[in-house]
Amino acid sequence: MGVPMALQSHPQLRHHAEHLDYMLYNTQKELDNFRAYANRTHLARVTHGDAIKQLSKDRNKLRLKCAKKDVTITRLRAQIASLESTVKAQEDQLREMEEDEAGADLQGGDAFLSDDDDFEEDGFTEEEDYAFLEPGPDDVVPIDIEDEGSRTGSHISPSSHNLLYIQMAPPNRNNNDAMMQLLQTLLQDRETERAERQANIAALQNLAHQGHGNHDHPGSKLKNFQNTNPPVFSKTEEPLDADDWLQTMENNLEVAGVEANEKVLFATHYLAGPARAWWTSTRAMNGGQVMTWADFKLKFSKYHVPPGLIKKMRDEFRELKQGRMTVVEYRDRFLTPSRYAR
Repeated sequence: MGVPMALQSHPQLRHHAEHLDYMLYNTQKELDNFRAYANRTHLARVTHGDAIKQLSKDRNKLRLKCAKKDVTITRLRAQIASLESTVKAQEDQLREMEEDEAGADLQGGDAFLSDDDDFEEDGFTEEEDYAFLEPGPDDVVPIDIEDEGSRTGSHISPSSHNLLYIQMAPPNRNNNDAMMQLLQTLLQDRETERAERQANIAALQNLAHQGHGNHDHPGSKLKNFQNTNPPVFSKTEEPLDADDWLQTMENNLEVAGVEANEKVLFATHYLAGPARAWWTSTRAMNGGQVMTWADFKLKFSKYHVPPGLIKKMRDEFRELKQGRMTVVEYRDRFLTPSRYAR
């Protein structure tokens, strides 16, 4: 902006006008800068608003996905609980069948090992009775376990016997492969235990043939041993229970008057589940050789009763003091660890 001609003759006014012109120029420049800043701020605000809207949409999508996943997790938990309940029911049922089978097999062995009068009561001679012990290849094998279908007196072939177990498993569309694998493993264990029990019965029958006519008949020993109500051992969370079972079994064998060469045969017949699997593996590693009762106790204790626990019980025995306990309480506390002081 130029200075008017009227002011050019007055230096002060001219200087003042130039100063005002300079201030006006700066003010206009600042105004332009402010307008540019305002435009940028408005653009940033619009962009920020769009970003907030997008974030809100993404948050809603994530909430929806989380809700769907929560439903899926709840459904999977229900399926897992159902599967665990099914497996637990199967284990309980198999455990009951193992206990029933152990008792039924021993009763069957007792029937085969009866005295001479028992052979004559049913109308058969001893030779005729033992003729029924080994069925032919085309015979249908009767199932002597009540839970396996003999409540009606029916006879089931070996092939249908396996089918019976498979039909017991409830359908599970979500985990059929896992259930089938579990059932196959259980079936293999059951077949192994059945074969071992049949081998035990055959061994008892062989003893009956060898000891026929003697005063100490194996059948009477088996009856005496059964009358002691020997417990069945499968597995335990407390290792001392395994040692208690071993001592109880040894006491029952002595009470029944079982010979030393028969103790392992009688005692192992009362092993089931994991304990039966351990015995099968141990006997296979022994190469089929006859195991003495002392060797059996040593191997059983070494596997089922950890050495660290024995050391702990010994230390407890050495450090046991009466303190404020009564004599009776001190005696009861003394008895258990004293067994491991040797």
